[in-house]
Amino acid sequence: MTYRQRRMARVQRLEACADKREQKAVQTYQAVDEMLEGLPPGQPILLGHHSEAGARRYHARIDARMRSGVDNEAKAVELRQRASNIKEAAEQAIYNDDPDATERLAEKLAILEARRTAILAYNRSCRRGLPDRTLLTEQQWKDIQHFGTVARAAPGEDGPLPGYVLSNLGGNIRRTGLRLQRLKRAAAKREGRR
Repeated sequence: MTYRQRRMARVQRLEACADKREQKAVQTYQAVDEMLEGLPPGQPILLGHHSEAGARRYHARIDARMRSGVDNEAKAVELRQRASNIKEAAEQAIYNDDPDATERLAEKLAILEARRTAILAYNRSCRRGLPDRTLLTEQQWKDIQHFGTVARAAPGEDGPLPGYVLSNLGGNIRRTGLRLQRLKRAAAKREGRR
């Protein structure tokens, strides 16, 4: 079983647990409704009456069941969110045991290197005093605007991207390249054994 298959199996388990929790919540709410049918509308607890203790216990049971239903419903929402997060991450991730992992990593590496080249060209144009916005993607341009409004050390709207952006990008390129080399070596070993 591949890692992606294990992740998707986990998604199915989480969704099944969420279904059970939702079903429990519905059953609990129905039980609370049945309990409330036994109470006359607007009937207060009669203080000092022999029925006061029983009435308080009955109201406490209703309250406890209602809290249980709310807790089960909240847990179901949480489980569905976790399943959704895992599913989204699995759709974007490149796992080593994927059949097309080397091709996808090579594509990712090319995209990262193109991004670095564009940022370097943009920073050069900024140093010359003529920032060329066409070199950047829309997301990179939004990042520059964000840096200008949030970070004190960051340049204004027409300034270069900070150095750490290129450092982080270089680290991602290096990591992706090393991972691609490892996968190619492992594939070559497997081919050599056959």
